Amino acid sequence: ISLVLVILIALTIFNVFGSNSSPYGNRIDEVASINDTEMTKIKEDLLSNKKITTVNYNVNVKVIKFYIDTTATSNEAQAFANTVLADLNEKSVNGYDIEIYVTNSNSADFPMIGYHSKSATTFSWVLNKAEVTSEE
Repeated sequence: ISLVLVILIALTIFNVFGSNSSPYGNRIDEVASINDTEMTKIKEDLLSNKKITTVNYNVNVKVIKFYIDTTATSNEAQAFANTVLADLNEKSVNGYDIEIYVTNSNSADFPMIGYHSKSATTFSWVLNKAEVTSEE
């Protein structure tokens, strides 16, 4: 009997019985969900810039990551953030952290990474290990 009790307690602790709840709990319920249509529009708008060669993205929990390959200068690449922010609704901008990873194999300023916290008003950029801040 005690062995059965130990097994039942272990199964309860490890939640083997399963549950339909999110593995993240309810801490992301208030964040607007971003659908594929919105992300496709952002990707298309970014690719309309002739200096951008490829764009990929990933949305995971409360972080949106963009991976951009470009022929632009680092100053021009920082402007890509404006396209992303313009295409996202306000609830998404205020609910998600946004990261933009930019590569350009022909420039010493790259790779560069732009970070926008959901509570920030500007992107913070790291260019090949030198930090700068840009206004939106």
